[in-house]
Order: sequence, then C-alpha cells, then structure tokens
Amino acid sequence: MFDRDIRNIMLIFVVIYIVIYINFYYNNPIKKHLHKQVFKLPFNDCCCSWWPISHFVLYGILAYLYPHKWKFIFLIGLAWEIYEIIFFTYFERKGVYHVIQSPSGKLIKNGNPISATLTDTIFNGAGIVTALALRKVFSK
Repeated sequence: MFDRDIRNIMLIFVVIYIVIYINFYYNNPIKKHLHKQVFKLPFNDCCCSWWPISHFVLYGILAYLYPHKWKFIFLIGLAWEIYEIIFFTYFERKGVYHVIQSPSGKLIKNGNPISATLTDTIFNGAGIVTALALRKVFSK
C-alpha cells in the first residue's frame, strides 16, 4: 500500500491537523500567539505571523528527514492549501475572519484565503529548499 516514509509523513500531517483543529475550535492560548505578526512581506500586507513561520519549520523538518519525498511533501502542502481555501471561504461567508496581530498590537483582518495560501505555499517551498540545501551541505 504505502511505503513507510509516506505513512510516517501522513501520520505527522494528521497529528498536525488535529492540533490545528483543537487550536481553531477551542480558545487555546497558543492561537493568540500564532496570529501575531512578526514581519511584513512587500507582496502581502497581512504577512507574516507565526503561522507561515511554522509552515517553514514543519516543511523544513519533513524535507530534511525525508529528502527523497520532497515532492510528495510539497504536494500534500498544496492539497492542504486548497482545502484551506474551501474551509476559509465557508467561514468567511459566515462572518468569521482570519485575524493577525501586528507587532504594535494592531489587529489586521485577513479575509483573503488566496493570500494566506500563497504565503503558506511560499513558506512551505522555502522550508523544503532550505532543508535540502542544508542536508547537501552537511552530508559532505
């Protein structure tokens, strides 16, 4: 069926999904900190909270541990972002928005799931590329 590496990667994603689900639906104190804006990118006013940084770290760790599965890892991330577009569009219609907090404490409404998806996908890819480069440097 699945090889061991794919099974492990999928298990990690399932655990992460459960953690996100609990974080989203319950008033978890971690949620408040993940939405704090850390820095801005020129192409995205609502970036970047700890969420994209967590994407960079997660995808970097996975690509470092499973370098031969980096395409699969990236495709799972892309599928996840498509799911999020559908998910956030549904909640946006119900009046629920993704909000991040700037370093000054200002709340910024990010109701654009496409923008979040682009940022997350860029950070996913950057984490993978960084991990593969580090692995190449340290394997010499």
